Amino acid sequence: MANSTQREMSPITGDFITFKDDGQMAEGTFQGSTFIEIKERAVPKYFLLQDDGAQISFLGTIRLVEALARVPQGAYVQITYTGLVSGIKEFSVLVEKGTALLEPSQMGSPKVDGSTGEIFRA
Repeated sequence: MANSTQREMSPITGDFITFKDDGQMAEGTFQGSTFIEIKERAVPKYFLLQDDGAQISFLGTIRLVEALARVPQGAYVQITYTGLVSGIKEFSVLVEKGTALLEPSQMGSPKVDGSTGEIFRA
């Protein structure tokens, strides 16, 4: 069914980042996360809104899940991939000075199982 009202439309934009190169950085306002399914496993996908209005996204790794669990939506973050250590991607995650980090009781999903390293929905 056609809409009788003329509307101005804009393309959906967004860049997906894979963090492959040491020193690769992403920064912006933390928009939160959702889960997507990859090979029958729930994997967190995070979103940042950059200052120019572009949205970027990336998948959660063990280290990113641990760090971003304490970051409230709306906080400005800077994430830098620092390399692979013992098979685990390592990151530097910084928040804008003065940001009140979430307490463990306030943290929502996703979570990391400390004994297995598995990422799961809380």
